[in-house]
Amino acid sequence: MNKTSYLLLIFLLALSGCMQEASDEAPQLGIVNLSSITFEDMEHYAPNHRSTSLSAWQHILPEEAEITFTDKATGQEYHLTYNPYDLLSGATIVLPYGQYSYYTKVWGAEEAKYLPYKLSGEFELNRAALDITVKATTKFGLITLDATHVQEAYLDHGKALQLTENGKYYYLYVRKGSNRTLSVVENFSHQMLQQTITLKGFHHYHYKLDLEKEETGLQLIKLNLGEFHFDFSDVNIDGEGQTVTDAEGNVYPVVKIGDQYWLGENLRSATYCNGERIPQHPLPMKWEDNEDGAYVLTRQDAERQVTNFYYPTSVASSENNICPCNWHVSTDEDWKILERYLGIAESELESNSHLRGIAAELADKIMANDWLDYYPPYLTGITITNASRFSAYPTGGVDFDYESDYYFGVNTDDVSIWYSLDEASSANPMLSRAISPTGNGVYDGSGILRGRSGYGSHLPIRCVKD
Repeated sequence: MNKTSYLLLIFLLALSGCMQEASDEAPQLGIVNLSSITFEDMEHYAPNHRSTSLSAWQHILPEEAEITFTDKATGQEYHLTYNPYDLLSGATIVLPYGQYSYYTKVWGAEEAKYLPYKLSGEFELNRAALDITVKATTKFGLITLDATHVQEAYLDHGKALQLTENGKYYYLYVRKGSNRTLSVVENFSHQMLQQTITLKGFHHYHYKLDLEKEETGLQLIKLNLGEFHFDFSDVNIDGEGQTVTDAEGNVYPVVKIGDQYWLGENLRSATYCNGERIPQHPLPMKWEDNEDGAYVLTRQDAERQVTNFYYPTSVASSENNICPCNWHVSTDEDWKILERYLGIAESELESNSHLRGIAAELADKIMANDWLDYYPPYLTGITITNASRFSAYPTGGVDFDYESDYYFGVNTDDVSIWYSLDEASSANPMLSRAISPTGNGVYDGSGILRGRSGYGSHLPIRCVKD
């Protein structure tokens, strides 16, 4: 629970004590976590197609909005400020048990540089923690324009289109049902080209300037309605729904945590970014049978029916880069940025002698929601939120097992562990992060360990975008 939620919980407890005239029993309180907002994909308007397709555009959103929760029995309102891009920031509220409606409206005028939307719904809070996913609706359509060859672009009445942060597209959200004229000035002869558009809600109209040659050899520029292919790089988006593909063709979900982009799963590749493959050895195996300098060990996880990959330090720290191109193996600094965002105290960042970030509940925020469905069944006293969507599962690390004829063996498979390479130490870069929640069957704190790995010499990898 973050500090704001904790203070709110104390306030509500005090308030409820004043309201209980006929009973000494305080009302039960629960945590409501606004876990995500989903935006439907806009239909891409293509008049020459027999059917519409979905647009790849990722919506531009405001950095802050407010949602109101109303107790249906008492009419009491509770307000929560949240960040639509990253609901981990201020997206938790403590409420008394009961039935609630919720509502938020991020609206605009006839044209807007952010997507105007609203969301509403109802839920019942009858337990200690409740995650809700809300779906946004809008009455606005979207006009985009490829910025190539464009000097300026605006709608009638002089309303200028906005330029995306990477400078590749002009765009504007426009209320449905209106007839608008798009005016584009090209940067060759500075002529103006115009197109009338009848806006439909939740439709995407994408235009571009095309160079065409006449029979005389003269080049003409035409404003055409065309297919939209969006380049995600350098655009302020939330990462929701994105994927990345490694050199082998494996596809991973991408999660945005603060300003970082992380793989939403552990790496499972045996091919460097440059296309060079390394041997893949399934466990168990004898150490003496391994004659490869670069390799990866694999183990079948019978609980989740997946294959876990374990990498030696030589591969994790290789300049060939085992992660997808333009991504890298998570470093100590990457993890510090993540931990700061999740609320760790600065005084704990450099520590490697104990579980760090227990007060900020770091482990709870990155453990997969269904962790307890798989491992271990005897673990008690734990509240998993996976608020960061990191979705950690226990995999353990692999080490030499000298008691079993020099086999590689999994060392404690109920631990989540990853490389957090120490870039300052080329001699021994094998720093790691680990969640070790068992504590003899009792949850011993929601912290993250930092240090030279005690769970093996071969570890899983999480990648971070460059």
